Amino acid sequence: MFQDREIVLTAIKNGCTSAFAEISEELRKDKEIVLHAIALDPKSLYVAGINIFQDMDLLKSIVLLQPDVLRFAPDEMRFDREFIKSVVQHCGRALCYVDESFRDDREFVLDAVKHDGNAIMGATYRLRNDREIVTNAIQNNTDALHYVSCPELKYDRELILQTIEHVENPFFQHYLPLQDRDVVLAIVKKCGYLLPYMHDIFWEGKEIMMEAVKNCPSILAYDHLFNLRADREFMREIIEQSDSALVYASDSLRSDREFVLSVVSKKGSALNDADPKFKQDREIVKTALEHGLVDIPSHFMNDREIVMTAVKQNGEALAYITDPLLLKDREIILEAVKSEGNALQHVRVEFGKDLEIVTAAVKNNPQALCYTMLQLSDDDELMNELVEKNELALANASYRLQHDRELVLKAVKAHGLALLHTLFEFRKDKEIVLEALKQNIEVKVAVHLDLLNDEDVKILISEKSKEKRKNIPNLCLSVRY
Repeated sequence: MFQDREIVLTAIKNGCTSAFAEISEELRKDKEIVLHAIALDPKSLYVAGINIFQDMDLLKSIVLLQPDVLRFAPDEMRFDREFIKSVVQHCGRALCYVDESFRDDREFVLDAVKHDGNAIMGATYRLRNDREIVTNAIQNNTDALHYVSCPELKYDRELILQTIEHVENPFFQHYLPLQDRDVVLAIVKKCGYLLPYMHDIFWEGKEIMMEAVKNCPSILAYDHLFNLRADREFMREIIEQSDSALVYASDSLRSDREFVLSVVSKKGSALNDADPKFKQDREIVKTALEHGLVDIPSHFMNDREIVMTAVKQNGEALAYITDPLLLKDREIILEAVKSEGNALQHVRVEFGKDLEIVTAAVKNNPQALCYTMLQLSDDDELMNELVEKNELALANASYRLQHDRELVLKAVKAHGLALLHTLFEFRKDKEIVLEALKQNIEVKVAVHLDLLNDEDVKILISEKSKEKRKNIPNLCLSVRY
């Protein structure tokens, strides 16, 4: 059992550290097995069949998973500034396990926290209370203030507000002064649902209430906010941010025609939470449909003007029309498919053969080709236009056009993800693959294995991956060990 590589690897990945000591010497030289074993238990390096400190790439991979492996590194490595710098930039916690000369080096630590805010936990007491270092650390690790002991910094309003801006859930940052109005305002702007945990005095401030409710309208359900639920201007502003907020308004406001009309002129779907009587008010319904309401109230299902207004905003409204005369109305059908191409699935057979209607539908959504009886998927001019507009167009092209290399190249230049819908032969075409990767690095999963080993492809994937990592914000990702 302990000689089977897959079984051993699975066992170690699942936490069976004892398996590593009992496997064959050959398997103890397997880099992947060694990596997972040491990441689970650093002492496994003593029985590994290879010297991890002679393989820099393997060592860096291990340190990312288990930084305290650096404690066992030979002195010449632990004092190698460039090596330690490269490791700490990828894994800030590793700074905890290097020599104090690095941990007390301001320039070194500052550079480290700029790459990984977790590095601040390894800095010396002096540098953990350095304002510039703390400020840079907070940008990459919202827990940075936990490691500050100097009161002037720990309770510095500017740093606290900066932390709140980056943290996912500010309430769990126990050092935040929740009696400070500016701090509370910053918290509820980000997490309105935390308002009930704040001091009662802040429930009286309209600005704080406004920001909290904008972020989380459901807190209006609290009984002691009755006065705000009846406040016309307050509720109007809240509903402009969230149409679902009307459900929390007082009965008097939900029954007020002037108020409801002003609300649906901004958020049409709010009509669903108003007094039901307004679904029979033609002016209100028409206004709501013009501003986002999808469902046509049953009272107006046979009203041509209302139906036309609805399908212009959302073609899928066609699915709810039952009047045979309206379903035969070519103008209504054309407007519907211009708004939503997939509405073509709801039209009568004769409209599925209408070139103008079908063309309008597929230009809006190439998938509409599935619902037509016309052979437009083999139309060169139309498909050349569609592949530039939509990544799915290629998937709906005819067999002939799916084999057209120029069309495929044009598609991936416009939308890298189009590579996912190409034939197998094009996934090993270097020019096509490179163009797709330039547009979207995610399509590497569709690249042929042979091309993944191509030097140009590897370089491009590496460059794009680095760009992607730079653009990912580190929001509350630090882990406690």
